[in-house]
Amino acid sequence: MAKVAIFDDEQVKVFEYDDDTNVELAYLSKEEAQELSKKVDQIVSRTGSLWSKVWNQKLGERVVKRWFHRTNPDHPGLTLPNGTPIAFTPENRDMMMIRCREFSLFVGENTTSAKEFLAEKEQVSKDKLKVKNG
Repeated sequence: MAKVAIFDDEQVKVFEYDDDTNVELAYLSKEEAQELSKKVDQIVSRTGSLWSKVWNQKLGERVVKRWFHRTNPDHPGLTLPNGTPIAFTPENRDMMMIRCREFSLFVGENTTSAKEFLAEKEQVSKDKLKVKNG
């Protein structure tokens, strides 16, 4: 039986970005993507900015909840090439979405595909059932 991605509430899941960094992302439904695209079109027509730059910034704003080091709570998990840690802030989120191709592709691929969010929801349901049944 096929399950479809029609959710009543926001779906959020932690994804492994690399060996030691996780990124918490929200699912972007088809309707939300269409609304976001309209907003981006309005901004681009007003400002003359590049569509892809505005899209990446707005997508990140909508779906990237945080990033963090998997085992070291004192480190954000992401670093610049010179080793400087990149703390999770709105400004750094925008920078990562606009200037880091790998990060923006990772976000786009994982937030628009329902497969992982459906699997997460199924796992949470199984875990709740285990706790309930003891």
